[in-house]
Amino acid sequence: MTDDRLRDQLQALVPQPPPAPGRAAAARDLHRRHRRRTTVSVVVVAAVAVVALAVVPTLTSGDQPGVTHPATPTPSPTPTPPEPQAFTCPAPRAQADTETVPAGAVAVHLCQGTGAGFDTPSDALVTDVDELADVVNQQTPQAPPKGCELDLGIGYLLAFEYADGRIVPVGGDLYGCHELRVGTSTRAHPERPWSRFIALLRAQRAQRARLAPQLRARPACGDQQSDSGTGTSPVARPDEMMVATLCVSYETETDHDPQGVPVSADDLAVLLADRADHHEPVSNDECPVDTPSWVLVGTTRWGDLVTADGWCGIWNDGRGIGGPPGPEAQRVLDRLVRHTGRPVPAVDASSTAEQVVAAYVDLLNADLRDEALALWHPLGTPDLPVGYGHVDAKVESTRALRSISAYDDATAVTALYREVPPDGAYTDYREAVFTLGRDDQGVLRIVHVATR
Repeated sequence: MTDDRLRDQLQALVPQPPPAPGRAAAARDLHRRHRRRTTVSVVVVAAVAVVALAVVPTLTSGDQPGVTHPATPTPSPTPTPPEPQAFTCPAPRAQADTETVPAGAVAVHLCQGTGAGFDTPSDALVTDVDELADVVNQQTPQAPPKGCELDLGIGYLLAFEYADGRIVPVGGDLYGCHELRVGTSTRAHPERPWSRFIALLRAQRAQRARLAPQLRARPACGDQQSDSGTGTSPVARPDEMMVATLCVSYETETDHDPQGVPVSADDLAVLLADRADHHEPVSNDECPVDTPSWVLVGTTRWGDLVTADGWCGIWNDGRGIGGPPGPEAQRVLDRLVRHTGRPVPAVDASSTAEQVVAAYVDLLNADLRDEALALWHPLGTPDLPVGYGHVDAKVESTRALRSISAYDDATAVTALYREVPPDGAYTDYREAVFTLGRDDQGVLRIVHVATR
């Protein structure tokens, strides 16, 4: 096909343009009409889509066709406030970079220092913080002492926290040199900031009782020990405990853990009310072996660990003030003590001769004669005491008996020994020699007891 013929056919397919004078205006008018139609179409389609989205749930939510129900809006989730981050206490000997406590702290945390342990409060002091800082700064600077007492006590650390995250630690020792430390400076009277913090925190708690975290976890026996547990709280008082465990122990020759029993809320109320009624002087004399001692180990609503002691069955605040429980409280205690039972010592192949003798004495005092009889060697002749109230034995020495070949590891345990009559009358100690040897299971058992 020639170029001329191809050009003519292409021109025939193209529509003729409008007359020349209005060509540009017509083109602009056509463009405007097209853009307006496109915009209107988009708006209409969007509106229809929105209506359709709103109508579809109502048309499909009913059980009957054609019946519409109002759409139930989805409630917005309630935002959960973030939990406060736990404060990390500085090291017990942390040192501030200043020798005075600056004003403007937002909180003060009581932390563990050097010395005996205690249960630190979970809440910080946020009121009267500058007052506590002033108490620290007002204490007289002094030179570090050259010699210190050999007493025991609490070491604490007050951590002053500022809005920018800065921490200023203040250390205090309520024992030994009795120092108050701020930075490199040493001051006197560490007990003053300590006692003022406690007073201010208690006052703050009284104003914010509704904010108490209601921490009522039931403690276990031993939690109150400063050497093995957390120690007790210096802020809370025993009468503030909300839940408690009664921990029962006896004066025994063998070591045993206190036996614990949960205390109900009603029983706890009876015991605490009874304790509050006793303010007489009491003694800390030796406790009879048949009399249980007990301690209420409790938790306050703020989570503080507190205790109420009943040494030898008598309320005792640790300073010699208390008294015997009243009838109602004694009935509660008797019932709880029965639930714990008395610890029964046991021996095995790892027990020493001294431990076997101690277990034997404890079983006699617990009136467990069958168990005491089982500690005798099968080849020995049992000789259990009779007609006694309780037995005392204080081991003095242990020695191997190499000349006795009938028993493996034959051993002699020498002790001061006495059998106290049921009326408790005084009885002199005598010397007793317990001879022991191993049985077929390798357990040391008593072969003979000689007294003189």
